[in-house]
Amino acid sequence: MEKYSGTAPGSSAPLASSAFRLALRSAQHTLKKRRRVAKTVHRAYQQLFRRQSALQEVYQDTATLLRFLRAWSEGAYRQMPWSALLLSLAAVLYFLNPLDVIPDMFAVIGYTDDVVVIVTVVNAIRKELRAFEAWEAEHAAGLSAEPDLKRLPPAP
Repeated sequence: MEKYSGTAPGSSAPLASSAFRLALRSAQHTLKKRRRVAKTVHRAYQQLFRRQSALQEVYQDTATLLRFLRAWSEGAYRQMPWSALLLSLAAVLYFLNPLDVIPDMFAVIGYTDDVVVIVTVVNAIRKELRAFEAWEAEHAAGLSAEPDLKRLPPAP
């Protein structure tokens, strides 16, 4: 996990926006069914792949959040506190929302708020993500790092 300059590790101002609060409510609903989480992760992998040049600063961290959520949705990893799980999924849902604080239709600048939210969430749950990465390294034989997006069917 990379350390980012320009965002204070304790800063949570980006998470106070109405768009992120909406993502949190949506995450609470989505977490009630693991299948919904799996579908969301699938859509996010597709979006991440399409936006990788605009999101290169947070590509690895976003991929880590997605691997964590996928492992949780498959029942493979359960050691993440609920608050970290909720923040992770909310960040992913925010990332998927094209009409957030800065609409994504505005080329590269439209992804700036997505980057800030992802950085803020990653900094807030860094300890938990490191624990997940350690678990992931121990269980690497059973999990592929990222799905092959060319072989995935379109998200429903």
